Formats: sequence, C-alpha cells, structure tokens
Amino acid sequence: CYIEAAWEMASMVVSKINQIQAEGTALDAVVVEETNGGRANSYSQKLLEYVHCCFLSSLKSISRRPPVYYLATGVWRSKLGLKLSKEQRENNRKVGAANRSAGDAGGKKKARAAAGVKGRVTPKHLAVDFVNRQWGLNLLQKDNDAADAAAVGLAWLRGAVPSYPTRK
Repeated sequence: CYIEAAWEMASMVVSKINQIQAEGTALDAVVVEETNGGRANSYSQKLLEYVHCCFLSSLKSISRRPPVYYLATGVWRSKLGLKLSKEQRENNRKVGAANRSAGDAGGKKKARAAAGVKGRVTPKHLAVDFVNRQWGLNLLQKDNDAADAAAVGLAWLRGAVPSYPTRK
C-alpha cells in the first residue's frame, strides 16, 4: 500500500532525526529538495508530494523539531556550479539527432556509435561526478538520488537560498 509506505518512509526519516539528536547532535536544519512538477508520471509526482506531507506531519512528534527548508533544484545546482558544458550540450544534440535517425533501440545504438557518442549527459550525471570528486567517492549513476541529497546539503552549507521554510 503506497499510503502506508509513505508514512513508513516519513517515520524512518523522523526516527533518524531523533536518533541523531539523542546522540547529542543538535540539528540546525533539515534541508529537502523541492519536488519538481514536470514528471512524466503524475502518479509518482502525487506520491512524492504525499511523502513530503507525511514527513512534515511526522516531524511534529519531535520535541526539538529542527526547521525544514526546501531548496529548488535549480538553486542548489547553480550554487554548486552544476551546469552542462558547451561540449556536453553538443554531445546531447548529437545523441538526439542520432536517435531520431534510427527506428528501434538497436538502430539507435548503432547511430550513436556512428556519430561518436554514447548517450546523453544529464544533470544527474553532473551531481554524481561532483559528489565523487568532492568526497573521493565511487558512486554510480544508479546512486544519483544519494548524490543529489549530498549535493543539496552542501549547497545549503554554502548559502543556497531556500524556497521557503516551514514553521517550527
């Protein structure tokens, strides 16, 4: 059940906050990436929004509740300088052209190889590469959510301006 899963996820995050505070570390803030509306799957977007709602509701159970700040995706990426280079944008243009010239997946792969490109470079790639360089990690592209979370936190520490804070 997605509703129960959303509450369980929120509960796990709140439990971690409680654990950290019980160990004597005061949390000045919890920073969350703002959800982006343009998802291909509107059901996934609704579920993500519900998870955020469950988290904020569950946070009320904490006696020393830290404030929660939301950072827009563009804000944290800009703060860290995560922007596609001219070469990466050109690569992506070539990938798009190669993909449009072919029909099926096999044909697209051959067309990309003929064009000398492998695939698109996305902002998710930039975040993984950045976090790996920043902390000497070896995250893979499948770890992009963890990389984004680390980058959001670092952007906050470097002074990224939140979209809006929640009340204490």
